[in-house]
Amino acid sequence: MTPVGATRRGGDRGLGAVAAGLVFAGAVLFAASGGRGLQDRASGPAPAPAVTEGAQAGQYGISAHVFFLGNLGDAGSMTIESALQKKDGRLEKTLRMAGGTNPEQAKKNRDYSGEFKALKAYPLRPDGSVDDQAAAEGRGVESSSSGFLKTNKKSQSERMTFYPDHALVSRNDGPETRVEGSYGSILAPLEYLMEHEIKVGDVIDTPFLLKGIPRIFRMEVEDLETYSPLKARTYQIVLYAIEKTAGPDRAPKDVWRKKGNLRIWFCKEGPYRNQMLRMKIKFRWYLSILFDLKKPATG
Repeated sequence: MTPVGATRRGGDRGLGAVAAGLVFAGAVLFAASGGRGLQDRASGPAPAPAVTEGAQAGQYGISAHVFFLGNLGDAGSMTIESALQKKDGRLEKTLRMAGGTNPEQAKKNRDYSGEFKALKAYPLRPDGSVDDQAAAEGRGVESSSSGFLKTNKKSQSERMTFYPDHALVSRNDGPETRVEGSYGSILAPLEYLMEHEIKVGDVIDTPFLLKGIPRIFRMEVEDLETYSPLKARTYQIVLYAIEKTAGPDRAPKDVWRKKGNLRIWFCKEGPYRNQMLRMKIKFRWYLSILFDLKKPATG
């Protein structure tokens, strides 16, 4: 199975929108002339990760901000976890994002939670090192994802298994359906940022599936600035959907389809390397939801 490639280019109702923020926290988390001309999509499996085992997790606070009123206070929390582990003759790489509103919000009928998990497995040689040749050819490489969203006791779930030319999708534990094409999960953009170097001016397109519908997210690296709370240099990245690649889409209009509604601040150097320090989702002209790093990931 082949990990997806990415195309690289040069009031109360408002607080309720935290649910959508939790869902697409994963997505955001989603180069080489610096120009904007179309380049060929990366083909074949992505390079296998280093064998060094370990796990790390960063914790984020979620808050709502309203124009004129400012910060409305704590609304919930989110965790991003990543791990490398040798198991059953293969190296397993996992990435997990999970979060939800706090008990005070739940009492106000704003009980939202969600989780997305991506798994990739690579074959190992007898000496315990990654079989790079087999991985490059796609032999013994596996890729899958799962996720759920709970909104006030109503739950939706999705499981996907990815192959070089198609994916098998099951929603709410129903029968599997086949979707033609090469895709990743909603966490594919975050995986890309963690595994590749970037620079201002880069544009990266990442195809993924959600609710069985093919989509493409575009990330534009706009600026390199200092994120003052942590005194860390970060790339400011705007993320938005540019098209769906196939299939009917009866979902309501999504906030991430408008450029500028979704921004992240991602660090590629120093103690916060390969960590998202902030994400901002604009739901209305007056309402934004912020995800701020409170506890950095540690190995």
